[in-house]
Amino acid sequence: MSGSRHLYYGLVTSYRVRDEQVAKCGILEVEEGEEEGEGRPRRIVGFVEKPLPTETASRLACPCFYYLKAQSLHLLEEFLKEKRGEGAALADMDATGKFVGWLVQKSPVYAASVSGRLDIGGLESYIQADSYVSRP
Repeated sequence: MSGSRHLYYGLVTSYRVRDEQVAKCGILEVEEGEEEGEGRPRRIVGFVEKPLPTETASRLACPCFYYLKAQSLHLLEEFLKEKRGEGAALADMDATGKFVGWLVQKSPVYAASVSGRLDIGGLESYIQADSYVSRP
């Protein structure tokens, strides 16, 4: 995917998980077609937060690590306004995965495979993740 050839609003990372790990992750559903691989992101068509393995055939997990273009940020306000209008609970608005799930229905967002997993659930895991991405 080269810079201006595609109009897209974001890129998220993904990695493969086993069946028993599906319910612990946000799972991406991607377009059928070209085999995924390094340098070949695939368009996301669905995002399911912590589904049962029977609820999706996909095994592409998405760590909470998103690259969103500045042009997509106005859509965050639209997302929140829409959710408030529906009377949604805070839990339906405060998880970034909920926004990504909504965003992929509105505009192109792509997934790129990474090896490994970053899971930031507290200070210790944040420090580990920061150390990992800050390596020279």
